[in-house]
Amino acid sequence: MSAVPTSADGVEAALADLRLALATMLADGQPASVRVAERIALMLQSANTDLTVEQAFGLQGASGFGWKSVLRRTRRDELIRSIAGRYFPGQKGRAIARAIEHEIARARSLPRRRGLDNPGTLLAMARELATLGSAPSRATIERVLTHECESNQGDRWLNHADEFEPRRAVSSPADQPGDR
Repeated sequence: MSAVPTSADGVEAALADLRLALATMLADGQPASVRVAERIALMLQSANTDLTVEQAFGLQGASGFGWKSVLRRTRRDELIRSIAGRYFPGQKGRAIARAIEHEIARARSLPRRRGLDNPGTLLAMARELATLGSAPSRATIERVLTHECESNQGDRWLNHADEFEPRRAVSSPADQPGDR
């Protein structure tokens, strides 16, 4: 892939390539190719209206967040729920949130090594949470667990107990003693 054009000639050449690709996609006749070509053509026609790629393709979330942010938040929420269900079954929401927050801080403070590189361990999952943009706060973790509670799990997650005790998941071969 070549560098981003910085001169007017470079931009014109890139636009010419894009127009040629659009013509090829339209000639292809495949519904997906035609949809993509039409959306790119819309962006090219409205160059002065600041129509973004996200807007043209409908990738801007309803809350105004871009698609990458939506994907990161979705992955964050999946990780939080996975950690809660796998390592803290039967524990209460606030205690789980406090424990996850503690594990994120722990993962950030430790250099990469065996325990962090074993996929599926609590520490590896906390490391991933810490790297998905900014690390989630305790309040964010509680909101994620509350949403899970309202949609699927009754009062399982958020019952505001103050004690927690992490439990080892037994389903993963990556979970060996000393990895946590």
